[in-house]
Amino acid sequence: FDKYPVSMQNDLDSILSGIISNPNGTNGTFTFTLDNGTNNVTGNPGQVLTLGGVFTNTDLVDDVVINITRENNNMPDQSWTSSMCINACLGENISTYTLQIPPNSTQHFTCYFFTGSAASGNVQFSFVNANNSGNAVNQGFYGSTEDVGVQYFDCQLLVNVFPNPTSEIIT
Repeated sequence: FDKYPVSMQNDLDSILSGIISNPNGTNGTFTFTLDNGTNNVTGNPGQVLTLGGVFTNTDLVDDVVINITRENNNMPDQSWTSSMCINACLGENISTYTLQIPPNSTQHFTCYFFTGSAASGNVQFSFVNANNSGNAVNQGFYGSTEDVGVQYFDCQLLVNVFPNPTSEIIT
């Protein structure tokens, strides 16, 4: 899980069925704010790159239901993949998820890039209010890796043999 449960029953229901019944309704609205104000991350090849943000239900009475879709998954080669974590971390092959957030509450969203080669990739998500398509956000996340320069030294092993002088043959 990507968060501690508030209500284990509701959290399990939301993961298994996607929607929890709320007697107040599901007509809330949401905002999405990037973590650290950025949607771009750089690292080393082989490193897991992490970006994210927070959904906020701005309604004080109703839940909000958000349909999350990974619209584009542009990876440079087979050594790269991406995945998302919302209530739980989802497999790289899962591209849609339905999230329900209670009134005046938040939910964290994480996008992972699992990298291999030195390259760059990007993922485009759409976050759409299930009951108000005008309440939507299209969000891109960008990851890149750069080769780390490693300097090699040509070392020769020097051995001092005592007593000096000695023969060149060591037995």
